[in-house]
Amino acid sequence: MKKLLGTLLGLGALCMASTAHADYPDRPIRFVIPWGAGGSADSLGRLFADGLATAVGQPVIVENRPGAASNLGNASVASAAPDGYTILFTSTAFATNPLLYSSVPYDPVKNFEQVALLTLTPNLLDINPALPFKTLPELIAYAKANPGKLNFGSSGNGTTPHISGELFKRAAGIDIVHVPYKTGVQSLTDLMGGQIQLMFDTTPSSIPYIKAGTLKALAVAAKERVAELPDVPTFGELGYPTILSGAWTGIAVPANTPRPVIDRLNREFVKLAADANVLAKLRQMGGTPLGGTPEQAAAFLRDEMERWGAVIKASGAKID
Repeated sequence: MKKLLGTLLGLGALCMASTAHADYPDRPIRFVIPWGAGGSADSLGRLFADGLATAVGQPVIVENRPGAASNLGNASVASAAPDGYTILFTSTAFATNPLLYSSVPYDPVKNFEQVALLTLTPNLLDINPALPFKTLPELIAYAKANPGKLNFGSSGNGTTPHISGELFKRAAGIDIVHVPYKTGVQSLTDLMGGQIQLMFDTTPSSIPYIKAGTLKALAVAAKERVAELPDVPTFGELGYPTILSGAWTGIAVPANTPRPVIDRLNREFVKLAADANVLAKLRQMGGTPLGGTPEQAAAFLRDEMERWGAVIKASGAKID
């Protein structure tokens, strides 16, 4: 009798949990963007937050939690209840920060479940048009003939433009000097002014200057060309398939979030990534939708950490 009662109680609890998951969400969701309001990451994140609210019929409250290059916002979600009511808008820094800081208050793999990949906005290798080389092979030949003479800018040590430049150095076997700035705007200004010679930069910030003729893009750090710049080849086309870098985004939730909740969120976000409004926004940014399963998102994160880990270790790049 006791055994039967235990079984019935267990089945009852299972049914209650199943019903709770089936009703998810039945209250507002907190959507944490670990960057300040008004930037490109915030704009894109809010686009997905608004879409999710419409899809699930519940308010999705955006909470900007900037600080320490997204570490503060990431940590706040890592310690949240694993119930699907606090979700994190992730980006490239989610994978690279643990490799660049001596210590971060979360583990991207152990403290989170990956829900979905959303978007990828590739980087471009930009140069000042006044330079004596006009193609990637010419740049590499010049750099090899003049080691240490070319400078590449970035928005700071450990940023994606910095480690992308380090990746380029390793792949091409060249010696170019990193010049860190406080902001990407400062580095772009000096690139156009001739104080530095090259820089990796995202497509949305570069494209207006490229079309105006004040910058020249030599290659796209992605597997496919950018629709807005059809004449700019990929690094892979030019013989450097390992040079892949850009700003990606995704969704993660605290570890131990129930799988039915993760699956529901995955379905909604994958649909949103293919939504016409999102696609129009991405086209303006030179980006593409990603999508895929939670398992694919988790594998992508591990691959990113392994790939950038090797580059960061070899370069000695650190933020603190």
